[in-house]
Formats: sequence, C-alpha cells, structure tokens
Amino acid sequence: MTALRDNSQRHAEMWLANQIARSRREVFSVVASLTPELAALLLKNNDHNRAPKSIIHQFKTDMIEGRWELNGESIVIASTGEVNDGQHRLRAVAETGCTIQTVITFGVSRDTRFSTDTGTVKSPGDLLTMREYTDGNNLAAVASYLWQIDTRGRIPVVSHSPQNRPTKQQVQATVAIYADKIQDAFRKIQKSTKVCSYSLSITAYLYIGAITGDEDAAGAYINQLAKGANLDENDPIFVARERMLDEKRRRSLWPAKAMEIILRGWNFHRRGERPTRIQLMGEWPKVVR
Repeated sequence: MTALRDNSQRHAEMWLANQIARSRREVFSVVASLTPELAALLLKNNDHNRAPKSIIHQFKTDMIEGRWELNGESIVIASTGEVNDGQHRLRAVAETGCTIQTVITFGVSRDTRFSTDTGTVKSPGDLLTMREYTDGNNLAAVASYLWQIDTRGRIPVVSHSPQNRPTKQQVQATVAIYADKIQDAFRKIQKSTKVCSYSLSITAYLYIGAITGDEDAAGAYINQLAKGANLDENDPIFVARERMLDEKRRRSLWPAKAMEIILRGWNFHRRGERPTRIQLMGEWPKVVR
C-alpha cells in the first residue's frame, strides 16, 4: 500500500509540473481526476488560503455520498501554480480521500483571483425554480426540514449548523421524494407567517398528517393556528398560538421549539383537553393519533 501511495504521489507531482509548465505559455482547461494527492499538492503550493467556510462540510458530504457531479465549474490555477479559485473543493477531496472528476483551468494571472466568486451564489430555492418548481424557496425550506426529520429524527435545536443542514444535492433529492405532497400542502395550508414561518407550518402539517393519517384534521389545526380567529383562552390552539407569539416577541422561537409547541398543542387538541399553558420539555412528544 505504501508503494501504491508513493506511485500516486509521483504521478500527481509529474502531471502538475507539466500543466504548470504549459500554463506559463497559455491559458487552458482540462477535465482531470482530482485525487487526494493532487489536491494536497495544489493546496501546498498556495500560501494565501482563505479561512475554511462551513460549505466545506457540504462538499465533503456530497463527495462521500457519491452525489458530486462534474458540472463544468472549474478549479482555477494561476500560471504561478497557486490556487485562484477552488480551495474548498480541494480541501474536501484531500480530507475525504475521495477522487472526483473536475475541470481545472490553468494559466490565468494570479491577480485575477480578486474577480472570482463575485456573483450571486444559487440557493437551493433558485435551483428548484430553475427546475420549474413553483415557490422554490419554500419548497427548499420544507425539504430541508423533512431531510432533518428523516435523518435526525427531528429538527435539531441548532438546525442551521453545517452538520445539521442538508447540502443542495440532498435538498433536491428530498424534493424528488416529497414534491407532490409538499405542493399539495401549499394548496391546503394558509400562507401566513404570523406565528411561524410558512415552511414550518407546512412541515408540521405533513408530519402530523403522516403520523395520524388524518390530513384533514391536521390541516384544520394548522390553519386555525395561523388564523387564530374565534378561539377562547383555554382552547389548546389559542394556548399554542400565544406561546409561539410570546417566544417570537422574545426572539427565541427557533424551529425545533416551534415544532414542539405545535405538536404539544395538537396533542391537547386531539384529546379534547383545555390547558392553561404549554410546558416545553426540549423534546418532541409522541403525536396523538
């Protein structure tokens, strides 16, 4: 195995040396197998690396899970051999030990690195809209929550951390599974952000409906929670709504907490109980069918 690694290292060094020599004469692009050895060499040649961003975790996840695709976006290497663009992709390859197919452009001026990454990055919602889905941003947000529930068992308390946030590829894969159900929910659930985000309301409706098998009751509950009309103060929907509004006023209504309030309110509502308050336990209750 050591001999094999040494051979891979020598091959990477020779190949890179040839490309850099050519890049001093012209600018060109190649489709190459970016191996961990080659990625490490390119990073070693670069003495002005940026601090790593959270997106590197998403790159690594897609590479490990086989979702990384050759999409034409190039890693850019200056005629000096330094990395102008693509550091995070290189680090992801080096750290995962994966080999990917990618375009590498050689020979540009080192100074052109200041003109890269100046455009707007496409969000998951942008990508879904490009695929001709309607309401791409909310669709992506709901898919992200569903991915978290499917993989983590719930929406994590720190749902925005890189470890708990799906990659763009994972969002699109989740949409492929749930698109019809989510878009049907868009037609049934009132679009309101009074108590929580619309995407979270949709997620709660889908979650309760899937467990109980009673989508009509789940939809009526979520819509009444959004509207808040004709509710007395001991109605569990009113109590849940007021608790969410209070948390929102205090800027402490993160998604995991909002879902716990919604689910506990549903349980009271489903059992016909009339609570005066909803006590939070920091975990989701078992949904009453």
